[in-house]
Parts: sequence; structure tokens; C-alpha cells
Amino acid sequence: MADEHLTITLKSPRTETPPKRSGHVRRWRRMYAAGFALIVLGVLCVGGYLTYTRLTQVSSGTHVDQAVPVATPSASTNGDSQQVIARVGALMLLPDETPVIAVVSDLSKLKGQRFFVNAEEGDVVLMYPHAQKAILYSPTLNKIIEVAPITNDTQQ
Repeated sequence: MADEHLTITLKSPRTETPPKRSGHVRRWRRMYAAGFALIVLGVLCVGGYLTYTRLTQVSSGTHVDQAVPVATPSASTNGDSQQVIARVGALMLLPDETPVIAVVSDLSKLKGQRFFVNAEEGDVVLMYPHAQKAILYSPTLNKIIEVAPITNDTQQ
């Protein structure tokens, strides 16, 4: 009996291991992640391009708001023009040059432009190109409504 050995092996209780994902599920997840990343990258590129073009249009003066005609040139006689210039000259000091005069005729084309926010049909715009100044004058109120600088589209 001395030669007998008792051997006992202990087995640990089985721990449940999560099932391994198959290769095709991992592949689909990678494809979705890559697709999502491409969509985000595309949106960022398009947004950056649109912002860049908008900023270059604004800085170069070719912005859509500036392309809208602001008023129709005045077909008044020279005497009427001189009278308007004299009335505006009584209200403020004017540049020493002959202005280009236009009459506001269609307010719907001028919406969204800050210079014409308080304009009414029949108001007069005096534009002094060398002094780069525009004056919006209301003959009915005999008041200057707005004064703003003129930006030249050809200058960079």
C-alpha cells in the first residue's frame, strides 16, 4: 500500500467567456466608422470652401448685396440737380466735386443693404466718387438720412 499514490486534480469552475465577434461584424464597424469620417471631412471641406469664397467676395467688393442696383440715375434737369446739391449743401459740408445723382425708385431691390434701411421712394442719393462718399437725402423731409463711404470694386 505504500506504493499507491492518490492524485487529485482540481478543476476550476468554468468562467463564461464572451463569444468572439466574427470578422464580418468588425469589418462592417470599420466601414461605418470610415464612412462617417469621410462624411464629416466632406462637410468640413464644403463649409470651408463656402466661407473662403464668401470672404473673398466681400473683401473684393463683388458681394451679391453690392451687385444690386441701388437707385436709378436721375433724369432731372441740371437746374433740379443744382437745387438738390444746394439743399444738401445747406445741411452739411459737401466735397468739392460734381456728384452723381440717383433717385431711389424700387425699395425691394435695396432690402438687406444697411445704407437704405430708412430710405423711401423718391429719396436722392448723391455719390461723390473721388471723395468716396455717398449721401442719402430725403427731399420731403429736407434731411440727410445716411452718409456712407463708397468702395470701389476695381481697387484691391
